[in-house]
Amino acid sequence: NGYQSWTDTRERYFLRFEKNLLHLPKGLIDAYSFEKGARMPFKVVPRNSIDGGLKGPAIITEGTTTTYLDAEWTASIGNSGEMIMERGI
Repeated sequence: NGYQSWTDTRERYFLRFEKNLLHLPKGLIDAYSFEKGARMPFKVVPRNSIDGGLKGPAIITEGTTTTYLDAEWTASIGNSGEMIMERGI
C-alpha cells in the first residue's frame, strides 16, 4: 500500500541515528552545541543529581522532560526547586 508502519519507520530512524553516533563512554551522548557550532560529547545527568551547579554541555533528564544545557552555560537548582540556567558563568 506504500505506507510503512510506525515501528518500521522508527527502527530505520534509530539505526541511522546510531550509525552516526560517536562511540562515547557511558553517561555521554553526541549532540550539537550551538555555542561551539559543532557536535561534541554532552554529559547525561539526572536532574536530582545536580548539587551546587552543573556546567554544560549536558542533557538533564527527569521523569517528564529533558533539558538541553549547552556549553558555556550552567544550571543550578533554586530554593523553590526551579532550575536556573545562566550563560557564561
